[in-house]
Amino acid sequence: AVVSTQSTGQEKLPIEFTMVNPYFIKTGMFEGVISKWPFFMPMLETGYVGDKIIQAVEHNRVIVVMPRIFYYLMLVKAFCPDRLSYTVNKFMGTFEVMEHFRGRQNVPEKSKTS
Repeated sequence: AVVSTQSTGQEKLPIEFTMVNPYFIKTGMFEGVISKWPFFMPMLETGYVGDKIIQAVEHNRVIVVMPRIFYYLMLVKAFCPDRLSYTVNKFMGTFEVMEHFRGRQNVPEKSKTS
């Protein structure tokens, strides 16, 4: 679900939230995903992601993006024409990152209770 981060300015709701945007996390869910540029866009460790989420919530950050390079890429993309954005995505390997994706191979069955 996506929640709008913009307010009408007429009222402020007493709800705070943090939008978390991690790259791929080293879990079985992303098994087989290969980053073309692992130095700049590494698979993220679960502990690192958890720590960053906790820090963001504690500091009432509206958005957290991991790894940090994506903040810059989002800024550049905002000012790029679509064709240039497509070319950059192709160069970065965005379209090939899931080619070897397998996901979880051994999903445990739910235990049956009688």
